[in-house]
Amino acid sequence: MPPPSDGALRAVTKIPGDGIGPLVKNAVEKVMEAMQAPVYFEKYDVTGNMPRVPEEVIKSIRKNKICLKGGLATPMGGGVSSLNMQLRRDLCRHSGDQGEHRG
Repeated sequence: MPPPSDGALRAVTKIPGDGIGPLVKNAVEKVMEAMQAPVYFEKYDVTGNMPRVPEEVIKSIRKNKICLKGGLATPMGGGVSSLNMQLRRDLCRHSGDQGEHRG
């Protein structure tokens, strides 16, 4: 990824999420516009009641290397994995990181 000072436009994967997430993400987008930040958003409508995060969303996050994500509702009940956990697993597996902080 080019350094921020080069002025190139950067793609950011945007997942508004559930609850107040869409309001917060829209406010962040307006702040970025007001700052004239060199970013544009690739928006994906992912909600906590979906069975899986669509593969196109995972690919977008991997490609862009940055994601602005709102909270996703977590299902109640045993044996059900949340989309938040799926995202962590899929993205950590791709990066080779196991989600551990080494600092």
